[in-house]
Amino acid sequence: MQAICAKLQWVDRPSRPAVALFAVIIAALLTWGAYPVIGSPLLIWLALVPLVVLCRVLPPTAAFCCGLAYGALTMHLICHWIYVVPGFRWYHGLPLAFYLGLFPAVWCLCCALFGRLQHSFVLPGAALWVLLGYCKAHVGFLSFPWASLAHSQYEQTPLLQISAITGEYGVTFLIVLFNVALAEWLVSRRGAAPLWAVLIVGAVWMFGDFTLTTADHAQEEQTTIAVVQPSILRTERQSADGRAASFARLASLTESAAALGPDLILLPESALRLDRHDPGQLAGITAISRKTGIPIIFGASESEKFSGNVIDSQQSGLSLDINFRWHNSAFLSLPGNFGPEAPYCKRRLVPFGEYDPLPDWLNLPEWFVPQAGSVSPGRTSRLFTLHDGTSVAPIICWEILFADLLRDDLRGTRPDLIAHLSNSDWFGVSAAAAQQNSAAVFRAIEQRIPVVTASNTGPSTLLDAFGRLSAAHDGVFRPATFAGRITLGQAYAATFYQRNGNLFVLFCLFLFGSSGCSLFTRSAITDPLLISTRLSPCKKEKAS
Repeated sequence: MQAICAKLQWVDRPSRPAVALFAVIIAALLTWGAYPVIGSPLLIWLALVPLVVLCRVLPPTAAFCCGLAYGALTMHLICHWIYVVPGFRWYHGLPLAFYLGLFPAVWCLCCALFGRLQHSFVLPGAALWVLLGYCKAHVGFLSFPWASLAHSQYEQTPLLQISAITGEYGVTFLIVLFNVALAEWLVSRRGAAPLWAVLIVGAVWMFGDFTLTTADHAQEEQTTIAVVQPSILRTERQSADGRAASFARLASLTESAAALGPDLILLPESALRLDRHDPGQLAGITAISRKTGIPIIFGASESEKFSGNVIDSQQSGLSLDINFRWHNSAFLSLPGNFGPEAPYCKRRLVPFGEYDPLPDWLNLPEWFVPQAGSVSPGRTSRLFTLHDGTSVAPIICWEILFADLLRDDLRGTRPDLIAHLSNSDWFGVSAAAAQQNSAAVFRAIEQRIPVVTASNTGPSTLLDAFGRLSAAHDGVFRPATFAGRITLGQAYAATFYQRNGNLFVLFCLFLFGSSGCSLFTRSAITDPLLISTRLSPCKKEKAS
């Protein structure tokens, strides 16, 4: 311990708060820089090192506060686009950042406790981060699995193939494992933990590379999928002329996509509005399907009769007649039919955006929680079946982030394709859509089924069953069409993850639990270092 104190003498200096703040800021900037659009994914492999070095020598309370600051700052940087949403203000972002900061705060607290007893945090730290990430994705309406550490690696497809066994949590585990191993080595300069971490990551990479090489040798029949990216702005929907112009653009792009000779055309989330104001939109799309002989999957806002109120939203300039409550739906139009198939309705709604999660429990002022949307959740999953027998599983918007939702939908069945319909118009020109699309890579690998993302404003992508990009339109807020060829999911067997679920999370629970028991049986209960949080480890040694 004396060696640690000698190397980190700044811990006892009066400037410690400034140094701690500097370390937190560096860690947050490195984390932010690893995500889509912003920077390099390699940065995430160093992002947690300053935080771990700091927490290993701080009292638990101080480490908790540093973790809270890191989590809040990181999510503000990654999700800065949320302030583009009409009505979202800084006082909405503060409680959101505090809540999301609690997860790394707990992790940093445990890091400090392990450090006080000179216990390695390499394996327990990686396992704990996975457990906290799982909790963050499974807390009811507070679930927010956005921007996990694994998502930063969405382009490193050989590394990601382990997700077919562990889910995306396996990639997160590797990232944290390497960070903590490197940080502990920098503090103590003893042991070979970084070398072992490199070997483990290298072995996983080689496994993924072998998986991809084997897949390349399997030549299967391919299907052509076309995607329409119409870039319909919400401001266009505020007038009759705007709605007419946007639909004319959508119809023209759909006909252009049909000219590419695809087997299926995908239109994005909310491409149509199916209500009494625009009765001709549905007829127009089904007419194109009949004319071209190509099935079309499209997103639509579908109304259902509900109540008799009118909400006037001054911020958006729209009057919402909620005589009709809405479904956010996906439809299939087959060439031989005069109307669409029964729709799939989005089930995982955005809290406080599409619905109010606590209407009878919490009466907050409207300036703090504006009137939420009145969208009805769907009740069940649905598979669309084309005339040639091809089956498609539709999923809408941020549902792509919830691995368990998709896995439960596909239990006992294997569709050929996952159709992800999205609309990121609300977030402007930002990293939001690319961050959301990064999760689609993991869903493709976990299920071994290709995923096609049709985004209203872009980017739109076509991923094969191994998460590799087959075709895309990267431009945002630019109308376009494109097509690509992929091998359908029936060519591949179900993955270990699809069959068994989150067994890796249970392994992490066992790993952290056993490490915790080992920690506290080593006289940790009676160790005064765990009781006092006012003295640093260095001062404790001097006092003794």
